[in-house]
Amino acid sequence: MRPTRQHTLRRSLAVIATAVVTATLAVAAPAGAVGATTSSSAAAPRSAPDATASVNFDGLVIGDEQPVGIPVQVPSIIDMAFGELDGRAVGYTATSSDGSLLNVIDIESNTFLKSAPMPSVIQVWKLEIAPNGKVYVAAIGKSESGAQRGELWIYDPVTNEASLAGVVPGASSNWSLVVDDHSNAYIGTYKSGEVVMYDAETGDFTGWGQVEGEEYVRSIEYHDGYIYAGTGASGAVVKINVADPGDRERISDPLLEIFGVAALPWAYDMEKVGDWLAVNFSDGLAATAFYNLETSQWSTTTLNKSSLAGTPTQNGNPGFTQLAPKDGKIYLTHNGTIAEVDLSGDEPTFSDVEIPFGLGMRGQGWVDLTAAGHPGEWLVTASRQGPLRALDIAGKRQITLPNVVQTNAGTPLHSMGLNPDGGIYMVTYPAGTGAVYDTSTGEFTNFPAEQAESMLTVGDATYFGLYPGGHIDRVVRGGDGRPSSSRVFTIGEGQDRPYYMVEDDGKLVIGSIPGYGMHQGALTIHDIASGETKVETDIVENQSIIGLAVRDGVVYGSTTIVGGLGSDPVADEAKLFTYDIAGGEKTGEYPLILPTGQKPKHISALSFGPDGNLWGTTDGWVFALDPETMQIIPEKSKNIAPDVTRYGMWRPMSFAWHDGKLLINVASQLTIVDPQTMEHLAVTTTDEEIARFIIAPLAPSLRTPGQGAQDGIYLFGSSDAGSLRVIPLSISASAPSPSLAFRSDSVVAGTSVDAILRGFDPHETVTLWLGKSQIGTAETDADGTRTVTAQIPADTAAGPHTVRVKDANGAVRAEAVLRVEPATPAPRITLTHQEVRAGDALEARLDGFAANAPVTLWLRSEPVLLEEATITADGSATLNLTIPVGTAAGEHTIVATDAGGTDLAQVAVQVTVTTDSPPVPPSDGGEQTGGLATTGAEGALWVTVGAGALAVILMGAWLMRRRKA
Repeated sequence: MRPTRQHTLRRSLAVIATAVVTATLAVAAPAGAVGATTSSSAAAPRSAPDATASVNFDGLVIGDEQPVGIPVQVPSIIDMAFGELDGRAVGYTATSSDGSLLNVIDIESNTFLKSAPMPSVIQVWKLEIAPNGKVYVAAIGKSESGAQRGELWIYDPVTNEASLAGVVPGASSNWSLVVDDHSNAYIGTYKSGEVVMYDAETGDFTGWGQVEGEEYVRSIEYHDGYIYAGTGASGAVVKINVADPGDRERISDPLLEIFGVAALPWAYDMEKVGDWLAVNFSDGLAATAFYNLETSQWSTTTLNKSSLAGTPTQNGNPGFTQLAPKDGKIYLTHNGTIAEVDLSGDEPTFSDVEIPFGLGMRGQGWVDLTAAGHPGEWLVTASRQGPLRALDIAGKRQITLPNVVQTNAGTPLHSMGLNPDGGIYMVTYPAGTGAVYDTSTGEFTNFPAEQAESMLTVGDATYFGLYPGGHIDRVVRGGDGRPSSSRVFTIGEGQDRPYYMVEDDGKLVIGSIPGYGMHQGALTIHDIASGETKVETDIVENQSIIGLAVRDGVVYGSTTIVGGLGSDPVADEAKLFTYDIAGGEKTGEYPLILPTGQKPKHISALSFGPDGNLWGTTDGWVFALDPETMQIIPEKSKNIAPDVTRYGMWRPMSFAWHDGKLLINVASQLTIVDPQTMEHLAVTTTDEEIARFIIAPLAPSLRTPGQGAQDGIYLFGSSDAGSLRVIPLSISASAPSPSLAFRSDSVVAGTSVDAILRGFDPHETVTLWLGKSQIGTAETDADGTRTVTAQIPADTAAGPHTVRVKDANGAVRAEAVLRVEPATPAPRITLTHQEVRAGDALEARLDGFAANAPVTLWLRSEPVLLEEATITADGSATLNLTIPVGTAAGEHTIVATDAGGTDLAQVAVQVTVTTDSPPVPPSDGGEQTGGLATTGAEGALWVTVGAGALAVILMGAWLMRRRKA
């Protein structure tokens, strides 16, 4: 769910400042419209807009957001379904973009036929042609709020319309798809890791439950009333009875011995070919196994890296989505060549076709390409960016046809970084094409690029941290201006995603995420000059490293509890750590102790500020740490978005320092923070999550006459993810207007808050007013600033209030809105019974405690631990307590303490040891309540009277027994 915020600055025709920013900020309405976004990947420079709206944040002027352009607008496809339409061979494919476009391509002539939009789709992994002639599309889409979800679309080639069949229940992504003879669809999902059936007749979806406890059903096939599901990250092939989905059999166990492995990797691809099921296993194995559907046996002959001698590489099989058999033979990419697999006999046989080829097979079809200018029948497949690749098997040659696949949107951006020339490198997801933006000319240039999780420029080179594989590449610009890359090293040690990099004294310092199904990230130190590399995997147990800052040879790092995909977190709290580079050892590990008591799962954006403190963010917090103690500095920390908790997965929040201000993504919202006063300004709206931003020179075409902005915040986010935008930045030359801000967004009635005055006359006497109540007075310092303690009256109503600053004549000089919260009740404990027998249980209700904070309940006077718990978000908890057997009779106290052992609340309880006496009910049918200040005189009196009455009853019973005796 997307977090909500109350304080935002909307980058539109109107500019709204947050409550913590002075209401006297200058806002200029634009005189004309901002120029339109360019539509080509090498866009011509935009003409400058006539004017912009701007906000002056303590001398830092933030201009109106402007579109820069679409860096990459080339098709990105994952699959193509080959079939027939009106007697001609066609291919159906769909682009991975923000608003996918389904394409129909005439394969015979290599021409574009028609297309249909799928507006909510951002990625398509599988297309299948059903017996009813329609094309089923397993897609990853997003809701109106931006939440990712699995969607099933159905395309009708006759009407040329694609319609949403429905949202696949429980799926955030759809990874695999197959249809049966009745045009029912079976979808393999993530993260639910199940097969979901779509009934073509009723339109209903039915989930079959998780397969083998895994998060992915990565591959799938149908045969004779059974589904074959391939899982990941731990690989298995499971046979499922369609008539009874609970009837399942894991059939892949024999492959452990056949492959000689202890565990199978991903069952990544699967295709039925005649009586055989071909299953491709990924990762280091990269091998294909063959299952005989008639005998229900695996062949002991597999296509593995050593199956063919003399091949160009040892990369194995990179995968396939659809295979086209001919004369009992199929053709797979294998070790950099094309392998012929003959399945016409009892066992598969392999031979090298001797056609150099290293790409995965994105669909296959045998097509006569005479109409395209290439006579004869060719084996055709698609490539990642759309062009068809055709293989002449007999002639041992291949050709690439011109791309005709169309896209209607930019390819979603994934990451970006500065290059040595002050320009910006960008890469996309899905990967394949990157872009460099020249900030001196405003032009984009595309170049081949893999998925870089991080980028860092050192000297004349930029280092890309690549997924998959955890590779580090060095990128430089050649004589033609186009970037070219070379491999520097691979991290290894199971690391897959190098998510953050910094440089210190000629060394790359890298934090990384492990591979699928793994928990342990790593810290890597690489000496650029010598090439020496050290990988530390025991920094923080079962956590990944995503935040790094270096000072005086010490690495200050932070983590996320999230490991590789397909693994649930083991740890429950992200950590901070220090590491001595020269000594080669970790020197400390620390929790981030937040005032709210919440345990963060993701800490990032570590950096040293001008004040020498270590800054960062987690959840809705911006915080500063004392680097000597690694403890939070309370006056330098602020919960900007208190509604956000347990936020983040891998991606570190972006940050930058500019003119003494900290620009930082707080829960993916671009925010500017004044580290001296802790005023903040939310620059972007809650309508989207900002994925990345950097500060770079503003291209001349983006500068507004008279504005003076030389730099800009370049950014992209979840809204129109394929577009690059910019917010101009400039430094105000004029003195700021008088302003009022508060150290905290809100204050409890009856308490005080720091009010920050800036931009006033030197030594000016002012008073602060909340309605008719004067809440503070001060004389400003020589620089026109002052921090004043404002006392809020206890009877102030809850809600937003305008606080005004008046001069000696009563004129209003500045004002700002302050939210007043109702006074918080003292913590208290309420018991269901005031009296309890030793060994029996009673229920305790806790109210008025700090949200999400740990609490411990003790029985005193001799301290006995009763229960440990965590308070809920509303400050309450209900606990079942058992009074230990052997507790002495009499009055005791139940006490609640915080994590530091401080008493928070207490309540009295009477303990009896008589085993045949029933508990005494409460005096008025209610409950006994206790707080730290008092337990209530009436309750204590009642307990005393009740205990006396019980003694009288017991004595009378004893006398009656004596008399009878």
